[in-house]
Amino acid sequence: MLASRSQFHQDSYNIIHDRLEIAEYNHSAVVDPKVVVFNINDTVQAINGSAYFTPGVYPGVFKFVAKKYRPFPFNITLDICDEYKKDIKVFGLNKAVELSNFKGCPCPVGLYWIHDWVLEADKFPPHIPFGQYKLSVKLYIDDTTFLMIVNWYGSIVPKKSARSKK
Repeated sequence: MLASRSQFHQDSYNIIHDRLEIAEYNHSAVVDPKVVVFNINDTVQAINGSAYFTPGVYPGVFKFVAKKYRPFPFNITLDICDEYKKDIKVFGLNKAVELSNFKGCPCPVGLYWIHDWVLEADKFPPHIPFGQYKLSVKLYIDDTTFLMIVNWYGSIVPKKSARSKK
């Protein structure tokens, strides 16, 4: 039997954010989209973002191999409304909801934001190969109305052991 997505746990790698970008967006459905990665301190990175729209999420993952981002066989589709009803434990996204103004579904049209979200790497699947990655997140109002594509670039790196920190 497969483990529930909310049961992922790992302690072998960290996730390093390189950058976020709005690759494309529907100008008639989205106004003023912004995303940024910033350092809270020397060891903790966080994400801020905002846009005027109504969300749904469809991500794709790409691994940097031979000087090019290539599809990586780890894809997932999330219906934010369904996940919200289950307390969004997938990948620690419940913390993202706590740091946003998202209050559940149906989602009224409006300004949505998230501030100071620190990714919970320990809630990601174990055994993801180390390397550089691109996560391309496609946002939709429903299955047919495209809003935007946000690309995340970053790395999966080994966690430093207690011995290597000395």
